[in-house]
Amino acid sequence: YDSLLLRFMHQSIAARARAAYKIDRVVPVLPEDFISHPDYPPNDFQRVGIATTAFQESSGLFMEQGTGKTPTTLYRMMYEAIDARRKDPKSCMRVLVVCPKNARMNWQREVHKFATIDGRVTVLRGGQLDRIKLLCDALRDEEGSDPLFTIAICSYECVKNSWDAVGMVEWDLVIADESHYIKNPSAKRFKVMCGLREISKRRSVLTGTPITNSIMDLFCQLEFLGEGMSGF
Repeated sequence: YDSLLLRFMHQSIAARARAAYKIDRVVPVLPEDFISHPDYPPNDFQRVGIATTAFQESSGLFMEQGTGKTPTTLYRMMYEAIDARRKDPKSCMRVLVVCPKNARMNWQREVHKFATIDGRVTVLRGGQLDRIKLLCDALRDEEGSDPLFTIAICSYECVKNSWDAVGMVEWDLVIADESHYIKNPSAKRFKVMCGLREISKRRSVLTGTPITNSIMDLFCQLEFLGEGMSGF
């Protein structure tokens, strides 16, 4: 009961903040320790996205194409990584980005472009053994290296085919990009994403088209965020 009450409170606060921006253009004030990129600072609506998704167990950005879902999510992730390092000097935030195959390299470029702290980014590609080796390298501590975050980027098919390896990691944040790819509740892809739900501390969905055919397209996306979050 306490967990549900806290979730509803967080959702209400976020909803009011977003409504205040949409109606009155009130921009949330980000914390003083938030590090903004000197060349690519977030604009007003991206600041709303950062303020209303940071530290949320489940969140979604249903923003139109080209409005900056990726940098908004990266800013949120880096702020959480800084907070985790402040609490634990040895922490390294583990992030898994699941996206369409043709978006993997774009994610890698965006991380390099918008990163304001030291971190590591790895694209899982190649054969099965190659992907496992890359995942191990992404999570391994290296002498002389002290990243605040490590991001593994893979396709939806990669998660399904490499579940034995991906499913052994406790992820701090799992991001489902173009989340309408998991709209079929009977597909194995959805069942694998539900498996990720159970081994991740926080989850986020990103898409500009949350509904492509019917309102039921939202069911799988909301269930990935949390069991029962669809209302069913």
